[in-house]
Amino acid sequence: MYVVSILSHFSNNPRKWYLQAVKYILAYIKGIASYGIIYQCDGSLNPIKYVDSDFAGYKDTRQSTEGNVFLVARGTIS
Repeated sequence: MYVVSILSHFSNNPRKWYLQAVKYILAYIKGIASYGIIYQCDGSLNPIKYVDSDFAGYKDTRQSTEGNVFLVARGTIS
């Protein structure tokens, strides 16, 4: 999901490397199509949140990036 969001920044003016990256992502998704998320409740449904950020990581625009992952019952929900 992260890679797709990064590539979406370049979708208005795609280059050769952009199309190669899209093909790579599609091949990766095809290879993991049978995977899934398993939820295991141990009696507590308290959500857990993980956050990662990159301050001004884009060299051209100096934009920052942030990502969040929420877990409930040991499985990702968002």
